[in-house]
Amino acid sequence: MIQHDLNHRSVTSARVRVRQASFRLTFMSDNGAKPKTLSFNVSCPNSCDLKSKPDELRAIGDRCLRSWGVTQ
Repeated sequence: MIQHDLNHRSVTSARVRVRQASFRLTFMSDNGAKPKTLSFNVSCPNSCDLKSKPDELRAIGDRCLRSWGVTQ
């Protein structure tokens, strides 16, 4: 998605440095209730505000970041 936007603006990825990314996960609800969300930020060089989230949500955020290759 980022590469597509950069291409649209005629900017090469070599000229861009990402210093912070914000994520918002929306969880599906089973019973039609309002879906739960998890919002968090990741910043360079090594900062993330997932620490302030409840354990269950923090574990989901950590797992997503690892699977996306953001963290190891």
